[in-house]
Amino acid sequence: MKFNKNQIQFENGLQWKVWRHGTKILPLDLTLRDITDDELKIGCLQVHELYNEIMVDMYVNHTQYEEDDLTWFSHYEGFFDTVLKCKELTVCGERWLIPAGKFKKLEKRLKAYRKLQKFGFSFVVENDMVEITNRKYPLFLETIYRMQPLRHKRNTPMFECDFRVFNKKYVLTFDDIIHSFNDTQREGFSMLYEHAKSVSDKVKIKAFSSKWMIFTYRGNNVAKLTSAPSIDIPYSFDIKDGKHKNRLESFLDVVSQYDKAKTILDVIKQDIHKCKLPGRSCNFIGNGCNGPIKIKIAGEDVSATNCNCNITRGRQYSVQDFEVYKNLIDIRIEQVKDALK
Repeated sequence: MKFNKNQIQFENGLQWKVWRHGTKILPLDLTLRDITDDELKIGCLQVHELYNEIMVDMYVNHTQYEEDDLTWFSHYEGFFDTVLKCKELTVCGERWLIPAGKFKKLEKRLKAYRKLQKFGFSFVVENDMVEITNRKYPLFLETIYRMQPLRHKRNTPMFECDFRVFNKKYVLTFDDIIHSFNDTQREGFSMLYEHAKSVSDKVKIKAFSSKWMIFTYRGNNVAKLTSAPSIDIPYSFDIKDGKHKNRLESFLDVVSQYDKAKTILDVIKQDIHKCKLPGRSCNFIGNGCNGPIKIKIAGEDVSATNCNCNITRGRQYSVQDFEVYKNLIDIRIEQVKDALK
């Protein structure tokens, strides 16, 4: 089964989350191209097949799973990462051995592990040790053990099956940002990428739980595109003590000069990051937050933040939204130019 990136209807929230994970699994023609070791290549194929099998089963049989199961199977703090971090773990080729007492202590965090048995895993207690194997995918455990330090260095989730981590020289590109996007997102983000690249003076890409592409102009961030997907347009400026200065009013001054100011303001009013603790400071560490900024945007009172000073849109986009965000990039550039005069 291949997950349809343009799908819009789902039976429940869990099925949607599983689908999102499924769309993020990278294709083998991209991730295996630089691997020449035959045994490693077979192991990578087994990792890819197993994660696909898990995601497809969770998608089709979503009523048999809980939301936590997706975390245990795929996230950084899931089953495989938790066992791999265990100091008492012994790796013997296709077998993992862990003291039964230690495994029992981990069981609360590993509560979904029994469901892994339907995918070929077995957990056998012998001589006070738990032996973990997989008869269907015998090289899976050894391969993810070899991947563990490499993918953590790259901040790459296991379920994405990014075997490029075995190539020390590989670099992330814009294609890594838009890999899981639907057609509308792909087209809109590509337009924003080309525009932001043309007006900024520096571009860098980072990987965290998602992948970020950050555009800067004269030392200030002007846009961030992420694989979440999301678009962030900042309106603050960094200052010497590591904190920042909120400049929302100067950003809105530039907006007022645009013919489409009302349309742009409507988007800002909707997408600006709003303070979740209006009326008091949350003391957000390192950002000098002194509570919300009260300001009128398009005639509406808004409690903007002092800590997360961004206009942000995630997931749902129209063609018109992308045009407005293109304008917002230009507005941010003008704001930076005015501040540095």
